[in-house]
Amino acid sequence: MADEESLEELKIKIDSLSHPEVMALFSEKLGKIMEDPLLIGLPNEPTLDEMNSQIALEHGRAIVVNVRQQDEQGTLLPVVVIQNATVHDLKKAIQRHISLKLSREGGPNIVSW
Repeated sequence: MADEESLEELKIKIDSLSHPEVMALFSEKLGKIMEDPLLIGLPNEPTLDEMNSQIALEHGRAIVVNVRQQDEQGTLLPVVVIQNATVHDLKKAIQRHISLKLSREGGPNIVSW
């Protein structure tokens, strides 16, 4: 019963907060969650797909495929795919990885695949 009361109090508290206050509270809680050792490799603001991929890695349902990009630096892209992924699945995962990387870096959003 005490848990239900505290949950109701939390709902009331959140309902009385402004949008920026709720976003600040969310960011604070997300920061605490991201301190978990299982989530070390994720960026500061991970997507749901990145979180699910990391969980799948920890449970042994996915693998990391290191793809070397043919640029001047020979950039290594760690792409997460499920263990029984097809070449098509790998291609889609590489596209998601690069698109997300470009959007985080503020680069062009359109890539000719």
